[in-house]
Amino acid sequence: QGDGSTNDTAFIQASIDLAESVGGGTVRLPRGTYSCTDLTIQGDNVALVGVDGGYLFGTSAWTGTVIKARSGTTNMLTIAPIAAQTTPIINVTIRGVALDGDGVASRCLLVQTAATCKFENIAARFASVACIETSTVTGSASGLNYIYQCAFENIYIKASASGIGMLLAGEPAGSGGNRTVFCLFRQIHITHDDGIGLKLADTDDNAFIDVGMSREAGGTGYGLE
Repeated sequence: QGDGSTNDTAFIQASIDLAESVGGGTVRLPRGTYSCTDLTIQGDNVALVGVDGGYLFGTSAWTGTVIKARSGTTNMLTIAPIAAQTTPIINVTIRGVALDGDGVASRCLLVQTAATCKFENIAARFASVACIETSTVTGSASGLNYIYQCAFENIYIKASASGIGMLLAGEPAGSGGNRTVFCLFRQIHITHDDGIGLKLADTDDNAFIDVGMSREAGGTGYGLE
């Protein structure tokens, strides 16, 4: 319903599942605040599109399409292939959505093993681990071991007090060297406090254009690690 209190998880997830069942489609969320737990996109060619988002939206009143984490949320929105799939998820688009972790979610957006996906005009804030994280499936086969040729553009992030704004990772060290590779990060602004603005944990051959980090007054964190 987008009223900020009704649990909208089942409604939005059912819309995503329907798009996946027909090989792809667009789920549009009108202006409003959608209270949700974990949402997952596991099929190719799916778009989740809202209103506003990005830097200008994130630094003003959050009045567009807002997905707000309910108590018990782990990852607000996960992009990942189904367990039986042997290739990365492809051609997913997230646009014009603000993800509010509200201090209860571990991550706002988790992109896990994907290729040629687009993430545009997004705002994300207040997740305890990372507002946006890329990673791969631990122990995955060679076809499922990277984030490849994805684009992240016009994104505003406000990290929680000790959390990470954007974490670009692969598998843990020593587990195969899987990476975030050949991706574009453009017009990214991250505000952080005692944590880390941008952490490059396992990346190769990515392009960073117009990316900035700023620390809150009195903060002790690092802009880049």
